[in-house]
Amino acid sequence: MTEPAISPSVRALETLLDTATDALSPLMRLYRPYVRGLQNLPADGRFLLVGNHTQNSSEVLLIPYYVRSAIGTRVRPLADRQFGRMRGLQADLVTAYGAVVGTPDAAHRLMDQDETILVFPGGSGSGPVFGIQPAVVRADAARRRVRSLCCTL
Repeated sequence: MTEPAISPSVRALETLLDTATDALSPLMRLYRPYVRGLQNLPADGRFLLVGNHTQNSSEVLLIPYYVRSAIGTRVRPLADRQFGRMRGLQADLVTAYGAVVGTPDAAHRLMDQDETILVFPGGSGSGPVFGIQPAVVRADAARRRVRSLCCTL
């Protein structure tokens, strides 16, 4: 299964987000979140990051920022189904950020494409979302020889 064609507006937003991300360095130095283990990230970018949400969910932005800063790889978050219902600019921003609606098929496709994947299996509430259980995601990653790493901020 191939990715759908990317619209010119999404491409423009990708460029804008990349530029904004590059400009975040001074803010990150000021904010100074505790980050450890970046040197252990596989340089090929072929890995699955499994995390837990904090109260403010800032890790959805911070983890991809630090991974990109460390190894130059864009992280592909698996997003809650509600993001799949978005339209217009909101949908374009989510797509430009690299997120896809988190389904088992989407996770399999990204693994097959050697993408760096970020998933929060518990979502922001209680219980697993997407029909994806953490153990199932990790087992599938292991079967596909994709390294699975735990992450949090």
